[in-house]
Amino acid sequence: MKLTRTILGSALALGCLTFVEAQDAIELGDTWAYPSEAKGATSGFTGRIVQARKNAGLSATVARGNAHLRGALIDPATEMPYENLVVDTDNPVASNGDWSGTTPVSPGGAFAIEGVINFSSDNGGFLIEDGNFSEFDGTPDSHFPGMPGSDDDTFTLYENGQNFSLEVLTFLELPQGEIILGLHHDDAVELAVHPNDARDIFRQRIAGFDSNSGKAERTALLDVPVAGLYSVRILLAQWNGDATLEFYSADPADEVSLTLVNADDAGSIKAWQSLSTDSRPYVTAVSPDINATGVAKDTAIQVTIVHADDAEPEMKVNGEVVTVEKSVDGENTIFTHTPADPFESGQTVTVELSYGEATASWNFVTFSGRKALLITGGGQLNGADGWVAARLASKYGFDVTVKGDDNVSVDDAEGAALIFNSSTVNSGKVAPNDFELLPIPLVNVEGGNVDDFFLSDAPLSWGNGPNSGFDVVAITDEVHPMNAGLAPGEQKFSESKVQYHWAIPPEESVVIGRPPENEEQGTIFAIEAGAEMLDDVGDVLFTHPARRVFFGVTGNDGAASYTDIGVQLFDAAITWVLETPSAGGQPEIAGIDVAGTEVNVSFTTPVPESPHVLQRATNLQDWVVDSLAVLTQDGEIFQFATARDGANQGQFRVGVLPPPALFTEDFESGAEGWETEQVSGDTAWELGTPAVDGLTEAHGGTQVYGTDLDGDYGDLVNTSLLSPPIDLADVRRARLQFWYFVDTDEGAEGIQLRFLNESDGSVAVHDTILSGQSDGWVEFDEKVPSELIGSTIRLQFLFLTDGDAPYGAGFYLDDVVVDD
Repeated sequence: MKLTRTILGSALALGCLTFVEAQDAIELGDTWAYPSEAKGATSGFTGRIVQARKNAGLSATVARGNAHLRGALIDPATEMPYENLVVDTDNPVASNGDWSGTTPVSPGGAFAIEGVINFSSDNGGFLIEDGNFSEFDGTPDSHFPGMPGSDDDTFTLYENGQNFSLEVLTFLELPQGEIILGLHHDDAVELAVHPNDARDIFRQRIAGFDSNSGKAERTALLDVPVAGLYSVRILLAQWNGDATLEFYSADPADEVSLTLVNADDAGSIKAWQSLSTDSRPYVTAVSPDINATGVAKDTAIQVTIVHADDAEPEMKVNGEVVTVEKSVDGENTIFTHTPADPFESGQTVTVELSYGEATASWNFVTFSGRKALLITGGGQLNGADGWVAARLASKYGFDVTVKGDDNVSVDDAEGAALIFNSSTVNSGKVAPNDFELLPIPLVNVEGGNVDDFFLSDAPLSWGNGPNSGFDVVAITDEVHPMNAGLAPGEQKFSESKVQYHWAIPPEESVVIGRPPENEEQGTIFAIEAGAEMLDDVGDVLFTHPARRVFFGVTGNDGAASYTDIGVQLFDAAITWVLETPSAGGQPEIAGIDVAGTEVNVSFTTPVPESPHVLQRATNLQDWVVDSLAVLTQDGEIFQFATARDGANQGQFRVGVLPPPALFTEDFESGAEGWETEQVSGDTAWELGTPAVDGLTEAHGGTQVYGTDLDGDYGDLVNTSLLSPPIDLADVRRARLQFWYFVDTDEGAEGIQLRFLNESDGSVAVHDTILSGQSDGWVEFDEKVPSELIGSTIRLQFLFLTDGDAPYGAGFYLDDVVVDD
């Protein structure tokens, strides 16, 4: 099962050669090898695979894959860990296609393979021939273990070839000298080794890519000091589209001759599923977590080790050897150190650990009371996001709150002094959350959110470079704090070529960095508070309430390989965006006066027409709105008057609220401007309190609009509820939200939602009939069709029924909102 390829006409071979020639050998430790005689009885690999529902849209990062495998990835639809949908021996269904090659895994996803790692599939789970090894040279691809899985938790359709995470473990029998190990993969991947056991959380990555890659090669040149068995782990985190994984080796003297690991060839590197003896101790968890922030100052430090046996690790905290207490829980041994005195506020704590043949260290930062919101793919920290979190904590004193793109909202930004949007996010999941409206400094890396954060004038243009993009950035000659004092021209910001994001900088911005030899795109630019973004005819579209930075050079993995110059640019960006602008953008407190039991907070504001709120806290973190504060104005000076909170008045700040929604209706004050029309049938729209089977109260308050508030609907009903006119003339997008309850014949009877364009008389019809039976109130939340933006519209809820039983309670509507 060996494939030898020539350089001529082979782009992958050329890529492999270029990569290896530029790569320094990774030296393995002298004591890392287990003796060859310790190999187990069975060759090959063991591992585990887990798969989420087909429409999950999971991010493609190594951190997501690890969280998925350990059951820590939460499905926002259920608020529980994602259910594993692969085919296993308890559910060996594989009849919805030609899945003759599917191998069920054990319950939970475990598997063992005595052959090679040469897997592939497409989006629907169909086998494809991809990569360096295929049926055309006698090495056909196989299905991933347990795949294709079920599309969802109904286990009725097995065409799911996406959103899975795969772990492969083995002990490689490596010869002394230099050897190339390689992976052909799609998507995120990590090849790692460890002196004790590659399941250790401190394993060393020797090759990998931390994002949605497309099909690519990753290789590592290893310098093996001692022949023997080395513990190796492969992690693949797949998003959607095609998936592939090949594990091969090559001789550095003949890089174009690739051999699958554990093939039958005499020259193939052999792999073994286990050892004939126990493996050395390995760490499965630490607390506080690696790069954790906001940690309690009196926290205890814990390490969980498997196969610790009688050995006790040595732990150092900030360079000093400390005592630990030992407890045993099954195969886990937990070592705990409880500090005699609390750490200082905002202190970076370094923990060092020695165990078996391994040493490890990690940092955490104690609670400071200064919050930053970091938005990442799935709420996980890949290498770059982890670096960003650690830097924000250690240098800037932030307690970093990490939220996933699938469940983040503006509420998570309350009390934050900074928002950082990583490029690991799915931009569509972050988009509806209106972060651009908050008067909080924001740094964005993700190109797909440029339009959502108004970081470019219309027509918008943005993108990202290739996976191996560039390691230099062209610094402009602009004089600005964010250029970090660097000379104009190309500056090497990364140790390796990394993916980058770019956008066309808006007119009111200062461009710090561009891709090399590109005078239009910007990878680093600054936008001042108060800057105005323009639409495609030059009119003001949006005004920024705080400073903004586009920082595309972090990419999905760039920050993990920053040079000193990369760190300088990052620090300059964070320092600048956090500074209060000299004029415009944010309210500025002029003074706080205490008179008896009253506190008066005076301030100026660049947006006097916007609603303002007074917030107060006692710890600089837990800010709450003072709803009793009274606002007055004297010329340019505004003042909030409020009651003093006991002996301690606490801290105060003034915030600007987002503008009100374009349209709201809760029906509590009647339904002014709403119209009903009865075309046929006896069932009509009524305003009041519902009293039907399954619904006896409004979603909010007491009033709703419903089809007969206290009875079932009848035959052949055609009745319409029409909203007042809603002006969308001055917005670039709009969302419609409402709450509804429905009890009708599924698919046959229900609500047809229509958008009536008052400007040109056209009608847009929503593609789904709202029907069936809901369990209580259900939220509708979708974008208004883009062709309606710029017009005046009316919403029409058209209730239609046929002439056949059964009959139900009908349809009920509450809390309608249209917002931009």
